[in-house]
Amino acid sequence: MIIGAPVRDSSFREAPRANTSTLLIVRQSFWPEGILNGKDTYESHTKRHRGVPAPLREGKPAEPAHGPRLPLRQLLDWLRRKGDTEFDEAAIKGYLAHLNARYAASSAKRKIASARAFAAYLSHERKTGSPFAGARIGIREPQRLPRTIALGDLARILEPSTEPQGGKSTLSRFLGLRDQAILEVLIATGVRVSELCLLDVEDCDMRGRQARISGKGSKERVVQLESEDTLRALRAYLGAREEWAAQRPGALPEGARGAVFLNRFGERMSGQAVRAVVSRRARRAGVVTHVTPHMFRHTFATMLLEDDVNLRYIQSLLGHSSVKTTERYTHVAHVKQREVLRRHNPRDAVRAAKI
Repeated sequence: MIIGAPVRDSSFREAPRANTSTLLIVRQSFWPEGILNGKDTYESHTKRHRGVPAPLREGKPAEPAHGPRLPLRQLLDWLRRKGDTEFDEAAIKGYLAHLNARYAASSAKRKIASARAFAAYLSHERKTGSPFAGARIGIREPQRLPRTIALGDLARILEPSTEPQGGKSTLSRFLGLRDQAILEVLIATGVRVSELCLLDVEDCDMRGRQARISGKGSKERVVQLESEDTLRALRAYLGAREEWAAQRPGALPEGARGAVFLNRFGERMSGQAVRAVVSRRARRAGVVTHVTPHMFRHTFATMLLEDDVNLRYIQSLLGHSSVKTTERYTHVAHVKQREVLRRHNPRDAVRAAKI
Protein backbone atom coordinates (compact mmCIF):
# COMPACT_ATOMS: atom_id res chain seq x y z
CA MET A 1 0.00 0.00 0.00
CA ILE A 2 1.27 3.47 -0.90
CA ILE A 3 0.65 6.59 1.11
CA GLY A 4 -0.11 9.84 -0.69
CA ALA A 5 0.23 10.10 -4.46
CA PRO A 6 -1.37 7.58 -6.85
CA VAL A 7 0.57 4.43 -7.76
CA ARG A 8 1.49 5.87 -11.17
CA ASP A 9 3.59 8.57 -9.45
CA SER A 10 7.23 7.63 -10.01
CA SER A 11 8.04 8.85 -6.51
CA PHE A 12 6.40 5.71 -5.13
CA ARG A 13 6.86 2.08 -5.85
CA GLU A 14 4.32 -0.48 -4.72
CA ALA A 15 5.38 -3.10 -2.21
CA PRO A 16 5.91 -6.63 -3.57
CA ARG A 17 2.68 -8.61 -3.59
CA ALA A 18 4.38 -11.50 -1.84
CA ASN A 19 4.82 -9.39 1.29
CA THR A 20 1.24 -8.62 2.25
CA SER A 21 2.31 -7.08 5.56
CA THR A 22 4.16 -4.24 3.83
CA LEU A 23 2.13 -1.03 4.10
CA LEU A 24 4.28 1.56 2.42
CA ILE A 25 7.72 2.29 1.08
CA VAL A 26 9.02 5.81 1.65
CA ARG A 27 11.80 7.56 -0.23
CA GLN A 28 13.35 10.57 1.46
CA SER A 29 13.63 12.62 -1.76
CA PHE A 30 9.87 12.90 -2.27
CA TRP A 31 8.77 12.84 1.36
CA PRO A 32 6.83 16.13 1.69
CA GLU A 33 4.65 15.80 -1.42
CA GLY A 34 3.64 12.16 -1.29
CA ILE A 35 3.30 11.45 2.41
CA LEU A 36 1.68 14.73 3.33
CA ASN A 37 -0.93 14.21 0.60
CA GLY A 38 -1.85 10.91 2.23
CA LYS A 39 -1.85 12.53 5.66
CA ASP A 40 -4.06 15.41 4.50
CA THR A 41 -6.52 12.98 2.91
CA TYR A 42 -6.66 11.02 6.15
CA GLU A 43 -7.15 14.15 8.28
CA SER A 44 -10.02 15.24 6.04
CA HIS A 45 -11.57 11.79 6.54
CA THR A 46 -11.28 11.98 10.33
CA LYS A 47 -12.81 15.46 10.42
CA ARG A 48 -15.84 14.12 8.57
CA HIS A 49 -16.24 10.98 10.68
CA ARG A 50 -15.02 11.91 14.16
CA GLY A 51 -17.81 11.45 16.67
CA VAL A 52 -20.03 9.59 14.19
CA PRO A 53 -21.23 6.18 15.46
CA ALA A 54 -19.32 3.27 13.94
CA PRO A 55 -22.28 1.86 11.91
CA LEU A 56 -22.61 5.22 10.11
CA ARG A 57 -19.00 5.37 8.94
CA GLU A 58 -19.60 3.09 5.94
CA GLY A 59 -17.05 0.64 7.27
CA LYS A 60 -14.26 3.23 7.36
CA PRO A 61 -12.27 3.30 10.59
CA ALA A 62 -12.18 6.72 12.22
CA GLU A 63 -9.53 8.28 14.40
CA PRO A 64 -10.04 8.45 18.18
CA ALA A 65 -11.46 11.73 19.47
CA HIS A 66 -8.07 13.26 20.32
CA GLY A 67 -7.39 13.72 16.57
CA PRO A 68 -4.62 12.49 14.32
CA ARG A 69 -2.47 15.53 13.67
CA LEU A 70 0.38 15.50 16.17
CA PRO A 71 0.76 11.69 16.71
CA LEU A 72 0.58 11.09 12.97
CA ARG A 73 3.11 13.81 12.20
CA GLN A 74 5.47 12.30 14.78
CA LEU A 75 5.15 8.89 13.13
CA LEU A 76 5.87 10.30 9.69
CA ASP A 77 8.82 12.33 10.98
CA TRP A 78 10.27 9.19 12.55
CA LEU A 79 9.93 7.31 9.25
CA ARG A 80 11.54 10.20 7.37
CA ARG A 81 14.57 10.21 9.67
CA LYS A 82 15.05 6.52 8.93
CA GLY A 83 15.32 7.19 5.15
CA ASP A 84 14.17 4.44 2.75
CA THR A 85 11.89 2.43 5.04
CA GLU A 86 9.29 -0.28 4.70
CA PHE A 87 6.52 0.40 7.18
CA ASP A 88 5.91 -3.23 8.05
CA GLU A 89 5.80 -5.22 11.27
CA ALA A 90 9.54 -4.67 11.82
CA ALA A 91 9.08 -0.92 11.44
CA ILE A 92 6.22 -1.01 13.95
CA LYS A 93 8.48 -2.73 16.47
CA GLY A 94 11.13 -0.08 15.89
CA TYR A 95 8.62 2.72 16.34
CA LEU A 96 7.32 1.04 19.48
CA ALA A 97 10.84 0.85 20.93
CA HIS A 98 11.22 4.55 20.12
CA LEU A 99 7.98 5.40 21.93
CA ASN A 100 8.81 3.22 24.96
CA ALA A 101 12.16 4.98 25.31
CA ARG A 102 10.81 8.52 25.07
CA TYR A 103 7.23 8.63 26.31
CA ALA A 104 5.06 7.60 29.21
CA ALA A 105 2.88 4.51 28.66
CA SER A 106 -0.32 6.53 28.21
CA SER A 107 1.28 8.74 25.55
CA ALA A 108 2.82 5.75 23.77
CA LYS A 109 -0.57 4.01 23.65
CA ARG A 110 -2.20 7.11 22.18
CA LYS A 111 0.44 7.42 19.46
CA ILE A 112 0.23 3.72 18.57
CA ALA A 113 -3.57 4.02 18.40
CA SER A 114 -3.18 6.88 15.95
CA ALA A 115 -0.72 4.89 13.81
CA ARG A 116 -3.03 1.86 13.87
CA ALA A 117 -6.02 3.97 12.78
CA PHE A 118 -3.96 5.54 9.98
CA ALA A 119 -2.89 2.09 8.78
CA ALA A 120 -6.49 0.84 8.92
CA TYR A 121 -7.65 3.80 6.86
CA LEU A 122 -4.98 3.20 4.21
CA SER A 123 -5.73 -0.52 4.23
CA HIS A 124 -9.39 0.22 3.56
CA GLU A 125 -8.67 2.76 0.83
CA ARG A 126 -6.05 0.68 -1.01
CA LYS A 127 -7.58 -2.74 -0.33
CA THR A 128 -4.27 -4.10 0.98
CA GLY A 129 -3.11 -5.60 4.24
CA SER A 130 -2.19 -3.60 7.33
CA PRO A 131 1.15 -4.21 9.09
CA PHE A 132 -0.76 -4.19 12.38
CA ALA A 133 -2.57 -7.38 11.40
CA GLY A 134 -0.87 -10.02 13.50
CA ALA A 135 1.58 -7.58 15.07
CA ARG A 136 1.91 -7.95 18.85
CA ILE A 137 2.01 -4.52 20.43
CA GLY A 138 3.43 -4.29 23.94
CA ILE A 139 3.68 -1.03 25.89
CA ARG A 140 5.92 -1.03 28.94
CA GLU A 141 3.53 0.21 31.56
CA PRO A 142 4.48 0.43 35.23
CA GLN A 143 1.97 -1.22 37.49
CA ARG A 144 -0.09 1.46 39.16
CA LEU A 145 -2.16 0.78 42.20
CA PRO A 146 -5.79 1.88 41.86
CA ARG A 147 -6.28 5.24 43.55
CA THR A 148 -8.88 5.22 46.30
CA ILE A 149 -10.58 7.94 48.34
CA ALA A 150 -9.72 8.22 52.02
CA LEU A 151 -12.68 7.30 54.21
CA GLY A 152 -12.80 10.72 55.91
CA ASP A 153 -12.70 12.53 52.56
CA LEU A 154 -15.40 10.25 51.19
CA ALA A 155 -17.68 10.97 54.15
CA ARG A 156 -17.32 14.72 53.59
CA ILE A 157 -17.95 14.41 49.85
CA LEU A 158 -21.12 12.40 50.46
CA GLU A 159 -22.43 14.80 53.09
CA PRO A 160 -25.72 16.22 51.69
CA SER A 161 -26.22 19.95 51.46
CA THR A 162 -27.66 21.48 54.63
CA GLU A 163 -29.38 24.28 52.71
CA PRO A 164 -33.20 24.21 53.03
CA GLN A 165 -34.83 22.79 49.90
CA GLY A 166 -38.04 24.78 50.22
CA GLY A 167 -36.68 28.12 49.00
CA LYS A 168 -34.89 26.67 46.00
CA SER A 169 -36.19 26.79 42.45
CA THR A 170 -37.31 23.55 40.83
CA LEU A 171 -34.14 23.50 38.72
CA SER A 172 -31.79 24.11 41.67
CA ARG A 173 -33.50 21.42 43.72
CA PHE A 174 -33.35 19.02 40.76
CA LEU A 175 -29.61 19.61 40.24
CA GLY A 176 -28.75 19.33 43.93
CA LEU A 177 -30.62 16.05 44.37
CA ARG A 178 -29.18 14.75 41.09
CA ASP A 179 -25.59 15.37 42.21
CA GLN A 180 -26.25 13.63 45.52
CA ALA A 181 -27.81 10.63 43.78
CA ILE A 182 -24.84 10.37 41.40
CA LEU A 183 -22.37 10.18 44.28
CA GLU A 184 -24.50 7.67 46.18
CA VAL A 185 -24.89 5.35 43.17
CA LEU A 186 -21.16 5.52 42.38
CA ILE A 187 -20.03 4.45 45.84
CA ALA A 188 -22.85 1.97 46.49
CA THR A 189 -22.53 0.05 43.20
CA GLY A 190 -19.02 0.68 41.86
CA VAL A 191 -20.38 1.29 38.35
CA ARG A 192 -18.24 2.87 35.64
CA VAL A 193 -19.05 6.46 34.72
CA SER A 194 -20.16 5.32 31.25
CA GLU A 195 -22.55 2.82 32.85
CA LEU A 196 -23.96 5.52 35.10
CA CYS A 197 -24.63 7.76 32.10
CA LEU A 198 -26.39 4.94 30.22
CA LEU A 199 -28.71 4.14 33.12
CA ASP A 200 -32.40 4.49 32.21
CA VAL A 201 -35.38 4.92 34.52
CA GLU A 202 -36.77 1.57 33.39
CA ASP A 203 -33.49 -0.07 34.50
CA CYS A 204 -34.12 0.93 38.13
CA ASP A 205 -36.34 -1.40 40.13
CA MET A 206 -36.79 0.59 43.32
CA ARG A 207 -39.14 -1.98 44.90
CA GLY A 208 -36.80 -4.82 44.07
CA ARG A 209 -33.86 -2.64 45.19
CA GLN A 210 -31.79 -3.35 42.12
CA ALA A 211 -30.67 -1.82 38.81
CA ARG A 212 -29.81 -3.31 35.43
CA ILE A 213 -26.43 -2.07 34.18
CA SER A 214 -25.31 -1.99 30.53
CA GLY A 215 -21.59 -2.65 30.74
CA LYS A 216 -18.65 -3.00 28.38
CA GLY A 217 -19.14 -5.10 25.29
CA SER A 218 -22.94 -4.78 25.55
CA LYS A 219 -22.87 -7.05 28.60
CA GLU A 220 -25.62 -6.59 31.15
CA ARG A 221 -25.49 -7.26 34.87
CA VAL A 222 -27.75 -6.54 37.82
CA VAL A 223 -26.47 -4.63 40.83
CA GLN A 224 -28.24 -4.53 44.15
CA LEU A 225 -29.26 -1.24 45.76
CA GLU A 226 -29.09 -2.28 49.39
CA SER A 227 -27.91 0.99 50.94
CA GLU A 228 -30.76 2.95 52.50
CA ASP A 229 -28.87 6.20 51.93
CA THR A 230 -28.53 5.41 48.22
CA LEU A 231 -32.19 4.41 47.85
CA ARG A 232 -33.32 7.54 49.67
CA ALA A 233 -31.15 9.79 47.50
CA LEU A 234 -32.24 8.07 44.28
CA ARG A 235 -35.97 8.22 45.16
CA ALA A 236 -35.70 11.91 46.08
CA TYR A 237 -33.91 12.69 42.83
CA LEU A 238 -36.30 10.73 40.62
CA GLY A 239 -39.20 12.60 42.21
CA ALA A 240 -37.52 15.95 41.56
CA ARG A 241 -36.64 14.84 38.03
CA GLU A 242 -40.28 14.01 37.29
CA GLU A 243 -41.45 17.35 38.70
CA TRP A 244 -38.84 19.28 36.71
CA ALA A 245 -39.57 17.38 33.48
CA ALA A 246 -43.31 18.04 33.90
CA GLN A 247 -42.58 21.77 33.69
CA ARG A 248 -40.85 21.23 30.33
CA PRO A 249 -43.44 19.29 28.28
CA GLY A 250 -41.96 18.24 24.97
CA ALA A 251 -38.62 19.90 25.78
CA LEU A 252 -36.70 16.73 26.61
CA PRO A 253 -34.81 15.31 23.60
CA GLU A 254 -36.22 12.04 22.30
CA GLY A 255 -33.10 10.04 23.18
CA ALA A 256 -32.88 11.40 26.73
CA ARG A 257 -36.43 11.02 28.01
CA GLY A 258 -35.72 7.68 29.61
CA ALA A 259 -32.30 8.61 31.00
CA VAL A 260 -31.97 8.68 34.78
CA PHE A 261 -29.36 11.42 34.98
CA LEU A 262 -30.08 14.56 32.96
CA ASN A 263 -28.28 17.87 32.63
CA ARG A 264 -29.96 21.24 33.01
CA PHE A 265 -30.96 21.18 29.33
CA GLY A 266 -32.79 17.89 29.64
CA GLU A 267 -30.08 15.89 27.86
CA ARG A 268 -28.51 12.65 29.02
CA MET A 269 -25.46 13.49 31.12
CA SER A 270 -22.03 12.88 29.64
CA GLY A 271 -19.05 11.36 31.41
CA GLN A 272 -17.42 14.78 31.45
CA ALA A 273 -20.44 16.28 33.21
CA VAL A 274 -20.33 13.54 35.88
CA ARG A 275 -16.61 14.20 36.42
CA ALA A 276 -17.41 17.88 36.89
CA VAL A 277 -20.03 16.98 39.53
CA VAL A 278 -17.55 14.81 41.46
CA SER A 279 -14.81 17.44 41.24
CA ARG A 280 -17.16 20.20 42.40
CA ARG A 281 -18.40 18.22 45.38
CA ALA A 282 -14.85 17.27 46.36
CA ARG A 283 -13.80 20.94 46.33
CA ARG A 284 -16.87 21.89 48.36
CA ALA A 285 -15.90 19.24 50.92
CA GLY A 286 -12.40 20.70 51.19
CA VAL A 287 -10.70 17.64 49.68
CA VAL A 288 -7.36 18.76 48.24
CA THR A 289 -6.57 15.64 46.18
CA HIS A 290 -8.05 15.28 42.70
CA VAL A 291 -11.08 12.98 42.88
CA THR A 292 -12.60 11.23 39.85
CA PRO A 293 -15.68 9.02 39.40
CA HIS A 294 -13.45 6.00 38.77
CA MET A 295 -11.88 6.46 42.21
CA PHE A 296 -15.33 5.68 43.66
CA ARG A 297 -15.19 2.37 41.77
CA HIS A 298 -11.69 1.65 43.10
CA THR A 299 -12.78 2.52 46.63
CA PHE A 300 -15.88 0.33 46.35
CA ALA A 301 -13.82 -2.70 45.29
CA THR A 302 -11.01 -2.14 47.79
CA MET A 303 -13.37 -1.78 50.76
CA LEU A 304 -15.15 -5.00 49.83
CA LEU A 305 -11.83 -6.82 49.56
CA GLU A 306 -10.71 -5.50 52.95
CA ASP A 307 -13.95 -6.87 54.40
CA ASP A 308 -12.96 -10.35 53.10
CA VAL A 309 -15.54 -10.45 50.30
CA ASN A 310 -14.70 -13.21 47.82
CA LEU A 311 -12.74 -11.95 44.81
CA ARG A 312 -15.05 -13.73 42.36
CA TYR A 313 -18.05 -11.93 43.81
CA ILE A 314 -16.26 -8.57 43.50
CA GLN A 315 -15.49 -9.48 39.87
CA SER A 316 -19.19 -10.04 39.26
CA LEU A 317 -20.16 -6.76 40.92
CA LEU A 318 -17.65 -4.78 38.87
CA GLY A 319 -18.51 -6.51 35.60
CA HIS A 320 -14.93 -7.65 34.91
CA SER A 321 -14.58 -10.26 32.18
CA SER A 322 -11.44 -11.66 33.79
CA VAL A 323 -10.65 -12.10 37.47
CA LYS A 324 -7.11 -10.94 36.67
CA THR A 325 -8.47 -7.41 36.28
CA THR A 326 -10.04 -7.66 39.73
CA GLU A 327 -6.85 -9.04 41.27
CA ARG A 328 -5.13 -5.67 41.06
CA TYR A 329 -7.18 -4.60 44.07
CA THR A 330 -5.39 -7.23 46.13
CA HIS A 331 -2.23 -5.13 45.74
CA VAL A 332 -4.02 -2.18 47.32
CA ALA A 333 -5.10 -4.41 50.20
CA HIS A 334 -1.52 -5.60 50.66
CA VAL A 335 -0.28 -2.02 50.87
CA LYS A 336 -2.86 -1.21 53.53
CA GLN A 337 -1.98 -4.38 55.42
CA ARG A 338 1.63 -3.25 55.44
CA GLU A 339 0.61 0.14 56.84
CA VAL A 340 -1.50 -1.50 59.57
CA LEU A 341 1.29 -3.86 60.61
CA ARG A 342 3.81 -1.04 60.59
CA ARG A 343 1.67 0.92 63.05
CA HIS A 344 0.16 -1.90 65.10
CA ASN A 345 2.57 -4.83 64.85
CA PRO A 346 2.14 -7.22 67.82
CA ARG A 347 5.90 -7.69 68.00
CA ASP A 348 6.38 -3.97 68.59
CA ALA A 349 3.76 -4.12 71.34
CA VAL A 350 5.74 -6.89 73.04
CA ARG A 351 8.91 -4.82 72.85
CA ALA A 352 7.10 -1.81 74.29
CA ALA A 353 5.85 -3.93 77.20
CA LYS A 354 9.44 -4.76 78.19
CA ILE A 355 10.44 -1.12 78.54
